This record gives sequence, structure tokens and C-alpha cells, in this order.
Amino acid sequence: MDLPIREGHKHRLPTPIKEEVRAIMSGEDPGGGGANSAGALHTLSSILGEISVDYFDVSVSDPLVCDTLYARGATPHFFNRREVPYNAIIPYREDRLVLKGPVLLRYTPKQEHYKHIMRIVSGSGALLINSPKDSGYVEAFLNAALSRRIPTYFVATPSLEREFIEKKMLPRGPSVFNYNDAIDIFGDHIPSTKDDKRAYALELLTALCKDGKSPHPLYLTLGPKGVYVLTDEERIHVGLKKEEQPIANQARREKGYAANGAGDVFAAGIVARPLFAQQAMDIGELAMQASADAVRYLGYSGVTPSAFSIDRKPLR
Repeated sequence: MDLPIREGHKHRLPTPIKEEVRAIMSGEDPGGGGANSAGALHTLSSILGEISVDYFDVSVSDPLVCDTLYARGATPHFFNRREVPYNAIIPYREDRLVLKGPVLLRYTPKQEHYKHIMRIVSGSGALLINSPKDSGYVEAFLNAALSRRIPTYFVATPSLEREFIEKKMLPRGPSVFNYNDAIDIFGDHIPSTKDDKRAYALELLTALCKDGKSPHPLYLTLGPKGVYVLTDEERIHVGLKKEEQPIANQARREKGYAANGAGDVFAAGIVARPLFAQQAMDIGELAMQASADAVRYLGYSGVTPSAFSIDRKPLR
């Protein structure tokens, strides 16, 4: 199992449960970070202009996943190296044994995969590597993007080791972190409350910027508390204005479990919006636009960037 067990988090299961799940009348909900971002980019096409999305996955091609991706406007490419991960939400109990460490996967691209990656990526305007699990494939995508100087973005999770994230990913492009994932990757303990977790995650990413480990912006998503943008000079917080929060909270409650994935939508906005901008975007303005994209995904369709406040402070 994908350990440690954490309340309210998705966990990869060690046994194949596909057939059991598909027998349930309510069915499945195909998703995952990359698929969520692909769907968001498709939605952004109606706002920004035509966006063509190619989706890569190391897993085995699955008809349900393929149909979902096509419906979301993405062209899927599968490398067929392992079964599609199935996730379960596991409740936390205080007396449960918690073991250390996620399962780290190590698939190396086949030669034909290198060629396919290079062919597709070399013609792209930007590359988003969302929740990668295989360092070999990450490096293949990075090399393809570097050869054409293609802007590269990341959504980082504990599926890859901290050293790889720090040495291979952070130097190459802006990175988006959920506050729980930031703690799992860079932290040495897990605070007991959500507010303490958010504060600790901010402390960890601030240290990365101060230490010069990322020449690119770091984004820290905080759920309903908004998002921080960290650079080597300033710390920017973007959040919904107080009067807007009840409307957004109601929309989120109505959407229910499907509210998972707002961070992936935010990442899609960070990637896509600069491609259509007439000039370089202020990073705070970009975060506000992408935050509006994420809140629309939660169900608050009428939200605009003006619904957000922005607070800038020097990085300390």
C-alpha cells in the first residue's frame, strides 16, 4: 500500500480491484492529476482560445480512461508499463500502525518511448509534468523540453524522492505543491492541525527559496485558504475575499467529492494563461487568474479574479 496512511488522502492499493469496483452500480470516476489538468485545459480553451492537449501515462491503456480523456479534449498516449492505479480513501484511526514512506516506482523508458516523447513534446508550447511516479520518464520529458527550450511546469508529489525533486525538477521550472505533499516531501514531522500544516509547508518552501534551490516560482496551494506564490524576493498570498467565501463554500459542498483536483486545475491555469498573454504576466495576477479557474471548477461559475485579494510581502 501507498504509505503512510493519512486521513482523507488517496492511497494506491496493492491488489487489483478493477472488476470489483466496476461491478458497483455507481461506477468509477477516472481522474488523477494529469487527467484533471487535461480537463481543465479543455475548459480553458473556451476562455483563452484553442488549446491542443496531449496526455502521457506510463500505465496500461484503459478504455474508460481513454474515453474520459477524449471527452476532455485530450489525445492520450499510454506506455503500458503497469496497471492503472486504483485509489481508495482510508479513514484514519489513532491506533492504526503507520509505516514510513511512499512506494517509489522505477520504470525506465523504452527506446521507442524516447522517440515518441521527443516527437510530441518538441512541437508543444508548454509541458506540465503532473504527479510523476517514474524518474526515468521525467528525465526523458525534461530532455525533450530542454532541446526545444519549452517552458516546463511541475505538480510535485511524494511519489518521487526529495533529492530528485530538488536536483532535477525545481531547477527546471515553476512547481506547484499541495501543502500536505510539501510536508511529505520536505518535512521531518506532520503537524496535528490543518492550519499548522499550512504554516509548516510555507516554512519549508520559503527555506527552499532562501537556499536558492529553485530559480523559479513555487506555488503552495492551501485548499480553501488560497495559494502562496514564493520567489527569491517576495511572498504573495492570493485568497478569496471574505464576502466571496460563503458562495464558494456552498458551491464546493454541492460538488462533494468531485472537489478533489482543484490544485490540478490551478496548475493548468498557471501553464496555459502565459501562452495567451500579450505580454509577460505579473506573477500575482497570474495566481489570481489561476485561482479563479480552480474556484470555477469547484462550482462557483461566476467568480472572477476581482473576487480575490492579494497580499505581497518581502521574502523573510
